[in-house]
Amino acid sequence: MSMTVRPDYFQGTCYFDSDLDLIACLDLICELLPIGDSWTFLNKSLFCGEVFDHSFRSIRGKLFGGFRREHQQFKMILQVPGSYWSQLQSSHYLPFISFLLDCGFNPTRFDIALDDYKRRIDFNSIKKAGELGHYRLVNSYKCIESAIVRGADLIPTCYFGSSDKMLRFYNAEVV
Repeated sequence: MSMTVRPDYFQGTCYFDSDLDLIACLDLICELLPIGDSWTFLNKSLFCGEVFDHSFRSIRGKLFGGFRREHQQFKMILQVPGSYWSQLQSSHYLPFISFLLDCGFNPTRFDIALDDYKRRIDFNSIKKAGELGHYRLVNSYKCIESAIVRGADLIPTCYFGSSDKMLRFYNAEVV
């Protein structure tokens, strides 16, 4: 296998008319997990751009999120990290995403990983294209170098676009 493309992170919000509807949705999501899972409430709030009074996570820790009462409904945020997507077979990606959208989830973040095992995409050429302005459909470019751990090597990350639509390139192999 020389290159794979897969979802790497999903975050979305959804509104439910009752707490029972919210719980039923969480149960259905966990039933869809091919690794088998269930979920539990946590006795703490969650901050994810906004405060959610209650939080939950799946027992295996692959899914997490929070919810709060908003007027006559419950607003839920769901986060599905890369550790979940990496365990799914590719034939399950689209049905799972379709299920979330059919439930009414509004995606607020959706990351896609491109794993280039033969290194056909050169990071420096991506960086140079950004610096020269060789991109379309987005309005900005920036490259930031930072270290995950103080004193470690700097990892460059190229950002194309703004906060509402962004494409980010980095070498995950060094992370």
